[in-house]
Amino acid sequence: MKILVTGGTGFIGRWVVKRLLQDKNQVWVLDNLANSSIKNVEEFVDNPYFKKNIQGDIKDEELLNEIFQLNDFDVCYHLAASINVQDSID
Repeated sequence: MKILVTGGTGFIGRWVVKRLLQDKNQVWVLDNLANSSIKNVEEFVDNPYFKKNIQGDIKDEELLNEIFQLNDFDVCYHLAASINVQDSID
């Protein structure tokens, strides 16, 4: 399966990505790195099923349109979130 994981470099996202790769799914990660680090997915870079790490924000509609137009995802695991509740409300 082709899977996009938003928030894929975060604490939970990183473990979801790891499991999806173990199950031989093709995985793309989208994260703005505001509350995480690219280091959390560095171990996957050489995995042939790890397709791409995209640094960007889920609020960027142009970026999302581009990502979804270029890829025919079967599933999107939406794990992106702000730690600060007020940011989410705003």
